[in-house]
Amino acid sequence: MRDRVTIQRRTTARNSFGEEVATWADIETRWAEVKPVRATEKLRAGQVEAKTTHIVKMRYGSTVRPQDRIVAKGETLEVIGVVNVNNRNRELEVDCVTAG
Repeated sequence: MRDRVTIQRRTTARNSFGEEVATWADIETRWAEVKPVRATEKLRAGQVEAKTTHIVKMRYGSTVRPQDRIVAKGETLEVIGVVNVNNRNRELEVDCVTAG
């Protein structure tokens, strides 16, 4: 595993007007392997929407959840699923899509 990734979780904070706003907080930084799997483009409302699906492999023990996001190689990836490979508590495969 040669890619350094940061797992982020959505939190809320108050701005200067006292309103709650959503922010992202770093939860942990760890080594992983980030592999792009598939790229798609869709035409929506006259705009081209491009997404890339990634698999992020990391050692078991991470606190990553489907609501989180991962920052890797300068890209922000939305976590859509987490799999404990073969239920052996050794490796996680995290399914992600490019955020945006």
